[in-house]
Amino acid sequence: MAFRKQKILGLALGDGYILAAEVYLRGRKRTIHRTGELPLDESNLHDSVQLGKELAAFLQSTGITAKNAVIGLSADWLVLKEFRVPQAGPEALPNILRLQAEQEFSFDPKDLIVDCDFSPTTSNSQTVLLVASLRQRIEQLQAMVQAAGLKTLAVTPTAMALANATPSKDPATGLTVYLRPACAEIALHEGGRVRQVRAVPLSAGGDMPVAEYRAQTIASEIRRLLLKMPDSKSAPFELALWNGIEDSSPLPAELESLLPVSVLAAQDMAALGLGSAGRNEEENIRFAPAAAVALAGTAHPPIDFLHSKLATAEKSSRGRQVAWAAILILAVGVSIAAGWKEWSEKTDVVAHLTDNIENMRDGVTKADRFNQKVLAASSWFEHRPGYLACMREVALAFPKEGRIWANRLSVRDDMRVLVSGESEDEKEVLKVLDQLKKSKTVRNAKLLHVREESGKARTVSFALSFQYGSEE
Repeated sequence: MAFRKQKILGLALGDGYILAAEVYLRGRKRTIHRTGELPLDESNLHDSVQLGKELAAFLQSTGITAKNAVIGLSADWLVLKEFRVPQAGPEALPNILRLQAEQEFSFDPKDLIVDCDFSPTTSNSQTVLLVASLRQRIEQLQAMVQAAGLKTLAVTPTAMALANATPSKDPATGLTVYLRPACAEIALHEGGRVRQVRAVPLSAGGDMPVAEYRAQTIASEIRRLLLKMPDSKSAPFELALWNGIEDSSPLPAELESLLPVSVLAAQDMAALGLGSAGRNEEENIRFAPAAAVALAGTAHPPIDFLHSKLATAEKSSRGRQVAWAAILILAVGVSIAAGWKEWSEKTDVVAHLTDNIENMRDGVTKADRFNQKVLAASSWFEHRPGYLACMREVALAFPKEGRIWANRLSVRDDMRVLVSGESEDEKEVLKVLDQLKKSKTVRNAKLLHVREESGKARTVSFALSFQYGSEE
């Protein structure tokens, strides 16, 4: 499916707003024509018709006339999982991925729309990125766009559209960061393919300068992201920064001081290969995410919830499912017929068993009542250890900077606790151990081991144990 339209409207969802950008396509020339921002209350998404009317009125007031739209979802609406699967044929692979999605995501499969992106390789396995979002939200957005008199061409993640539209001097590995007022969206891409997307909340940093706090928060998440992907190129990286807020001028220098990156702060729409039609470049740069979403509609977006590769695979196998259903119905019919014949031949046995059941009914009723009383009484004597208090104690011992984190927490019935995880260095592990020893409810805190992780640069694994609860 290739989209070749003269005008495409990009709609990028943000923090309580929708950014709109109308892109003109004339041959190879692409120009951003009109832009606008529409307030959006996400709690009112269920009223899609009313929101569609408001969107139509907004488009009319801004002079946007495009009838084909691409919807861009924010990163905090997504769930992503990357893993490796064995090489499989085009018919078997979607089935494998649907089963994997049911295992990886905690939601009911019917509540999600899942799409995937993968690159075939010559080895025995391939890397696949599964991306999921709530079906209800996507359908509400489609209904809103339809009520506004528009046709939805695709529904894709905004961060992925922006990363794919931003040219990179280093095609091997790069980062794209999009700053929103309340959140930063980070996309890691390698070889022209986005491997991960993260949404990082940017809350107030207390007494710390805003730019410094934002830089440290973003840098911590990038470090964590790279440590989870040891096969990524180590350093240096190229980082493309898109500013959707006003006060972020010191941020590039702060990021370069914290990470081995070269920050390229986008200044105009030319970074997306777009002309501006004489419009204010400083104003246009805020609408770059919406413009990138519109550009995603000119080709096959790697992730498109409207045309999911897994949904297509399900439809193509419908005939086979119908055939199997017919065979199953026939088998059930044969079994019922055989069972009926056997039952007819043994009516005396059935009657005898029925009499026995009637005779036992009173006893079963009394036993059930007794069981209910036992269950009700047991709740008065049940002992529930303070697992939540124990987890809180562990969480307070870890710093907020993200230089050390726990991967596993095990609590036994006798409140013996085992914590294992990873850290950037051994010093951070010892700090956590000291914090645990200072707690009045922690006893016998000890370090079980600290060792470097093979294949993972700049990280060590550790294990701690302690007894929770004060001595009686």
